[in-house]
Amino acid sequence: MTRQEQVIMPSISFIVARSYPGNVIGCENTLPWRLKTDLQNFKKLTTGHVVIMGRKTLDSIGKPLPERMNVVLSRDLSHKDKGIFWARDLDNALFIADILSICYYKDEFFVIGGEQIYKNFLFKDFVNKIYLTEVYCEVNGDAYFDFNIDQGTWKKIHEQDFECSDVDDFPFRFSILKKKNLTVRRRLKSELLTDFVGSEELRQKMLQRLESLASKLERNL
Repeated sequence: MTRQEQVIMPSISFIVARSYPGNVIGCENTLPWRLKTDLQNFKKLTTGHVVIMGRKTLDSIGKPLPERMNVVLSRDLSHKDKGIFWARDLDNALFIADILSICYYKDEFFVIGGEQIYKNFLFKDFVNKIYLTEVYCEVNGDAYFDFNIDQGTWKKIHEQDFECSDVDDFPFRFSILKKKNLTVRRRLKSELLTDFVGSEELRQKMLQRLESLASKLERNL
């Protein structure tokens, strides 16, 4: 397998809100706070991108997120929900996210929960950026984000504090952390140009976008 046959894939990012202290992200499949400002920021960051989530997270939201490409992990692939790409396992979810991101010329996609999805080794090893909201409150919960963010591996590239308000139950801090040594994923071109893409015309368009996006990602390393 030569390097020329491989192309760099879009980067994986976590986006998550957790309590501080405690690292709680949920209680009985719901958010334990109301933070309209943070939800607006979440929408701004993820709109137009692929978002990967577990079935329980989809159930808590109630519907696929509009203006985003929703990839949902589930053992049951019999669902026919409009606006959702169902994935049988994490490898399949990554493949779908890569294809969709390339088609829409996006160099990043988001993992949005829940707890078990964040914990999976595939995502933990490959994640390059964390959009982290830390909510200053003590709440009960049954789902946690205990990801180890050590200073030797991660650097903070953005930080902003928000006060409690009429639309935000608690004060919180929003940070963006970037891995110091980025993890680069690559795939064979032939692996991506599959029947998933469709006709020969679509395959050629896919190839053009793939090469253009790959060049952009290479420059960002």
